Amino acid sequence: MKTSSSSSKYLLLTALMWSFAVTAAKAFRWPNDWAESHWMINYQFGIVKRGLPGALLAPLFRVVDPLVYGQSVIRIVAGVWFLALVCTVLYICFRIIRNDHFSITSILISFVFITSPVVVIFAHYNGYYDVLIVCIAALAGLFLLHDRVLLSAVTLSVGILVHETIFMVGYPSILFMVLLLQSKKASFTRWQSLVAAAVKRYWPIFVIPLLVFGALSVFQSLLLDSTELREKWVTELARYSFIENGKHVGVANALTTSFYGYLKDQIKMFIPRLTDISFVIRFGGSVLLVLVVAWRKIKRHPRRLFLMVCLLFITILPLTMHAVAWDMYRIWGYPLVAALLALWGISEIEVCREPADQAEPLWPVIMASMVIVGQIFLPAPIMSGAVERFPNIERVLLYLPAGVIVLVIAARFSAARNK
Repeated sequence: MKTSSSSSKYLLLTALMWSFAVTAAKAFRWPNDWAESHWMINYQFGIVKRGLPGALLAPLFRVVDPLVYGQSVIRIVAGVWFLALVCTVLYICFRIIRNDHFSITSILISFVFITSPVVVIFAHYNGYYDVLIVCIAALAGLFLLHDRVLLSAVTLSVGILVHETIFMVGYPSILFMVLLLQSKKASFTRWQSLVAAAVKRYWPIFVIPLLVFGALSVFQSLLLDSTELREKWVTELARYSFIENGKHVGVANALTTSFYGYLKDQIKMFIPRLTDISFVIRFGGSVLLVLVVAWRKIKRHPRRLFLMVCLLFITILPLTMHAVAWDMYRIWGYPLVAALLALWGISEIEVCREPADQAEPLWPVIMASMVIVGQIFLPAPIMSGAVERFPNIERVLLYLPAGVIVLVIAARFSAARNK
């Protein structure tokens, strides 16, 4: 179906970029001491989780003195990766919109993510590896969509070496895409047959990242001399004057503590974290909306119930990290990331096409508009008691240009779709 002019599409992309910038600006900051410590961790004392980014940065520090320029280098690298996140999110959102023929629902769903607390948290946690795993997961998905199965598996495995969180956030979304792709190749009467065929066809994605994660977990739990390695990294990180507030000790402890060690220490807080109503309110509406839109796109599929159960599972799965980690803000944002990646896969693979003449329902538009307004004015939960920038009046003025563009373009595309 033909849509409006390309100038309207560029205007829409500009509105997406502007809204992302405004949302991020509410809490953007330079990498804190915890993030800076992570970038200085590498493999010089042996294998350690999350050591890959620092190992890739280490050759630069043989040329540039890290004691003098370490903080500046980290800020530059973190800034580049944050720009990569912006490009990644904009690409995914624009693809969802384009694949849905620029429907008002798809446009608003994109703005739901871009104005969400997840973007605020990513900006506030600038320099953390969350940004990297989103970009890596999206790249793995892109490889998969272009039938580069081995490249996708290797990319996910690299992501596990960057931060093991990708095993709970990005990896399941890619597996969901695998099921979608396989379901499009043939008709399966039973979900077991679908899974078996998917494993047979896409086995590198099922096997290689799992082996890497398993090997890292076993090494961390059984083979690593955590006490000795911890002491070495505490001493090494103490050399850098820009790492303050005792974070050199905290990061050294974090990276040398096994999964089981965290589970034993944090499991008692799992239920209170999971049932915190303030986080349910802040994140629940946007996640539910993405799931509802996803259901509308797969509801005509023969295995729709199985696919929806899988989608619910990969969306809820990241919340299990409350059992091993205390940073509730970030963990509550992960389900929306997982759901958006899955929705992107659904829009690209298009397992079942909606009738061209089907009218667009009004209720998702109303629901999305309410969620966006709520996210604009309800402060996101950010750490250390920090407060978002911009009072309410300024927020209205900052988001207003994007809102006007969306209204105008949505009207144009809606008219074009109805011709």
